Amino acid sequence: MSSRALTPALILLAVMVAACVADPGGGATPSGTPASPGPSATSEPGAPTASPTPVAPTPSPSPSPSPTPPPDAAPTPSPAVVRDPWSLHVGECFDPVEDAEGYLLAATIQPCDGIHRAEVFGTPELTWALDEPYPGDAAVDDASWEACQVAFRDYVGIEYERSWITAWYYTPSEETWGTDDREVLCVAISPPDDPFTATVRGSRR
Repeated sequence: MSSRALTPALILLAVMVAACVADPGGGATPSGTPASPGPSATSEPGAPTASPTPVAPTPSPSPSPSPTPPPDAAPTPSPAVVRDPWSLHVGECFDPVEDAEGYLLAATIQPCDGIHRAEVFGTPELTWALDEPYPGDAAVDDASWEACQVAFRDYVGIEYERSWITAWYYTPSEETWGTDDREVLCVAISPPDDPFTATVRGSRR
């Protein structure tokens, strides 16, 4: 079979077909200029881009609260301090422990800003010389009471005769006199049914 030569029209048609095969979209792309990439298969034009999901921080463990006693728990009372009354000092408050005859046997120490029945306002020394014999109960009583009245005025702030406070005094005994005991214990005493709730020092009552 003899070959047939291409006519100019066929040549033109062949060129056009070749061009269509080379560019199926029919658009010409200038040489040297890369084509713009198409849209991603996972997104659409204008669709918002999802933000990454934040990871919540792991909370640090809270410190365990210290145990607290229940609100209605009563405080543990402190043990009572009982002292020899002759070891008391001026300004100390106490509840007296007495025998049936009213002799002071011991002193239960109490805070002066709390409920108490007695307060030491003086411990004067009698003026008899240490080598003098016991002068007798009456003389010791008189001298002790006089010394306590002076101490009362200095401590409470008014004369004893003007005060509603009762004062007691404890004197050296004939037995302790020979051991150089000359100290008098001067004590303010409250009524049995109306105890002190504050110090009488400077109260002028």
